[in-house]
Amino acid sequence: MPGDELIVTKLDHLSRPVQQGTTLISELQEKNIVVNILNMGRMDHSPNGSLMLNMFLAFAQFERDMIVQRTQEGKEYQRQHNPNFRDGRKIKKTPKQITEILMYLETHTYNETARLFEVDKSTIVRYKQRFGN
Repeated sequence: MPGDELIVTKLDHLSRPVQQGTTLISELQEKNIVVNILNMGRMDHSPNGSLMLNMFLAFAQFERDMIVQRTQEGKEYQRQHNPNFRDGRKIKKTPKQITEILMYLETHTYNETARLFEVDKSTIVRYKQRFGN
């Protein structure tokens, strides 16, 4: 509605890709909706406002791209230098506990097993796929 205000804490919480952010904020401004980014201020529809917006969106996208690149480089380094490296979360249960869960599952439902061992049903499914018969 005209006169409304969209408030976000940081620009990268609103959008990362420059084109998407520019389009979204332009559409809001055309509807007379004020965009207020708390760590930057209000985005107006002036040429200066557009320039600043595009610069900040470009930096937000660059920052995200750098995070992804560093994460991928770190994983690759670990794959090459750590024979025990494995993507994803570490398994929280010991092999003995997993065996107990799978044995219990043979005579009980997934839901009963999940409740007793305090794990999600999806975790039990993964244990069965990975370690089960």
